[in-house]
Amino acid sequence: MNFLVAGQMLIFSQLSRLEYIHSHNYIHGDIKPQNILMGLGKLSQTAFLIDFGITKKYWNSATGTHIPFRQGRRLTGTPAFTSINSHLGLNLGRRDDLESLAYTLIYLLRGSLPWLTGDHEKLSSTSILERKATTSVECLCRGVPSEIATMVIYSRGLAFSEEPDYDYIRSLFHTIRATLPASAACSLDLSQPDDAIVHPPLSFSNPMMTESVTPCQPQPISQFNDRIIPLHLYFNDHLETEAVPPSRTMAPLRRSTRLV
Repeated sequence: MNFLVAGQMLIFSQLSRLEYIHSHNYIHGDIKPQNILMGLGKLSQTAFLIDFGITKKYWNSATGTHIPFRQGRRLTGTPAFTSINSHLGLNLGRRDDLESLAYTLIYLLRGSLPWLTGDHEKLSSTSILERKATTSVECLCRGVPSEIATMVIYSRGLAFSEEPDYDYIRSLFHTIRATLPASAACSLDLSQPDDAIVHPPLSFSNPMMTESVTPCQPQPISQFNDRIIPLHLYFNDHLETEAVPPSRTMAPLRRSTRLV
C-alpha cells in the first residue's frame, strides 16, 4: 500500500476522533505518533487515539462560554509535537491539537522533524521552541504534500476560541486522493467507525490527570494489549514501501532520532 494513501487515511480518522473529542468540550493536548495505535485482528483497520492524561475542558458548560485566554502556563504535551502556543505558555485550544496532528503526520512521512536531534544532544524545550519558531513552513514540509503545509498554516492561524473547520481540512486531503492513480487504492480503512471509539485514560492518583471524555468509562489498558500495536510498527508490517520513492517513505524509528 502506498504510504501517502495510508497517511491520508490516518488524517481522516484522527480528524474525526479530534472532532468527536472537541464536540464533547475537551482537547486532547498530547497528539503524537506514540499515542496512535493500530488495532489487531478484527480491529486491524482501526487507528486508536490513546492517552488522555492531560486532556482538559475548553468549554464552561455552566456558563456556555469558552474558557478565557490566559498566559503564563507551563508547557503542556510533548515538546517535539506540541504547538508553538504551548511553548509560549498560552492556554491550549482546539487549534493546538490540529497543529500537533500536522507535526505527527510530517514526522511519519519524513521520519523526523527539523527540531529533533541525536541521542548525544538532547535539546531543551527552549531550544526546540527556537527551532520550531524559526523553521519556515516550506522547510518543515519539504518532501511532503503541499496540503500538509496548508494545514500547518491554517491551524496556526486560528484564534484561541475559534472552532476549526474540520471539513475544510478533510477537503485538502480529498484533493490528494483525487490526484492519486487508481492503483493506489488500498484496503486499509482508517475512517471513523459508526460508533466512535475513544478510549479515556487510566485511573491515576492525581485527580487532575483523570478527566476523560464524558460519554466514556475508563477501561484498563491491559484489556486492549492484545489488540493494539504502535502505529509505526503497523506501517512497517503492512506497507509496501519498496514501491514508494525514498523521499516519501517513513524511516524507521532510529536511535539517532530522539523524541523529547
